[in-house]
Formats: sequence, structure tokens, C-alpha cells
Amino acid sequence: MTAVILNPVTVVNSVDNPIPVTITALENVDAQTGTTYTIATADVGKLVTISNGSAVAVTLPQATTSGYGAGFWFDIVNLGAGAVTITPTTSTIQGASTLVLKTGSGARIVSDGTNYFVQPGSRTFIAGQTIKTGVATATLSSNAVTVTSYFTQITTEALTTAAGASQALVITLTGAAATDICLLTKAGGTNTRKNFQLEAVMTTNTCTITLYNTEPTNAINGTVIFNLWIMKA
Repeated sequence: MTAVILNPVTVVNSVDNPIPVTITALENVDAQTGTTYTIATADVGKLVTISNGSAVAVTLPQATTSGYGAGFWFDIVNLGAGAVTITPTTSTIQGASTLVLKTGSGARIVSDGTNYFVQPGSRTFIAGQTIKTGVATATLSSNAVTVTSYFTQITTEALTTAAGASQALVITLTGAAATDICLLTKAGGTNTRKNFQLEAVMTTNTCTITLYNTEPTNAINGTVIFNLWIMKA
């Protein structure tokens, strides 16, 4: 009986008395607890776990780099409270510049030698578990703001939009696409004129929100707070 070991695969067979080949594949774990990490060639075939209470930046070397070419793959899961942002160097990941994993989310990432592709993992919720969506807050300046979360509560500046007039609010979000869906809900503010409407139009990396003041005579008289939820197509 001879054993040929191809880490992490073991193939067992007998030349004199052939028997069915038994293959045992082992997936090792690379546990990371910092706020930054660069995927290594040694992570091929491993599960990279990320656990930190703050946001974590994961760098993925370009898919044309030696060791990261076609067939390179690894699994990754976010075990911490902070969002994990995976950013390839030059290459794209599922056609985008970044991939964000919220708490409890995971994925298998595969290289085709030029870019990276994602096989999303499923998330199992445990009884009593708090579901976190990575909601962020942002405040507009000159009626514009850049956000990094697909779930954001946004506060405008003190608006004075006249009755029957409108005001454009520009939200920049890298990775957003024209085919994405944007949902809006009113959430308060200092403005006491409640007759207004919000409309969202998605374009590449931008969500333009138009506030229409439907008051017959009164101008908007303060800040407006609204919740923004962008759903990937």
C-alpha cells in the first residue's frame, strides 16, 4: 500500500491490489484579526476568517500577478462587527472595484487570470442574533456627499426650497450602477413643512435624489433626514 500526499489532498492506492481511490480534501483556516490584510498566495484553498470590531480593509493582489492567476481561489467570511471591504489591485471583483462583506457574510473568490469572480455564500441566522446591515450616517455639504454604505441615513443642510420648486441632492457611492434600485423613506429633520416628495435616479457610482416641495405657498424651512437603501441589481 502506498500513499501519495498532495497537500491538502491525500490519494491512497495500491499498485499490486488496486482499490478505489480515496481523496480527503482539507480546507485550512487563516484567522485574521487586524484592520488590514493582504491575501497571500498561501491562502489558496483556505478559509480566511476576518474578525474585528472596526472596518477591515482587505487587499487582493492583481489577478495577473504570479500565484494569483487563473484557478487561484479562497473562501472568506466576516466574523466581526465591522464591514470587510475587499479591494483588488487593478483587477475587478465581480465587475466592481470592491466587494463588501457585512457581519456573518462570506464568499468564495476565484481568479480567471485577469479579474476575480465571486460565488456568494449564504448566511444562517441564529435565534436571538442581532442582524446588522451596516447602516451609516452622512450629512450633505453643498447638497452632495460621498458614502460607502448601501444603507445610509442622510441629513441635508438647512433647506429653503421654495413652494413648487425642487432641489437636487447628489449621493456618490462607488460600485453603484444605473440598474440598481434605490429605496427612500422620510426620517425627520428640523423642517416643519411635511408636504414634499423624494425621487431617486441611479447612474454609475451616483444616486441623484430630487426633493420636490409640494407645499402650495411655504418654503422648506430646515433640514430633512431620509433613509437611503440601495439594492444591487
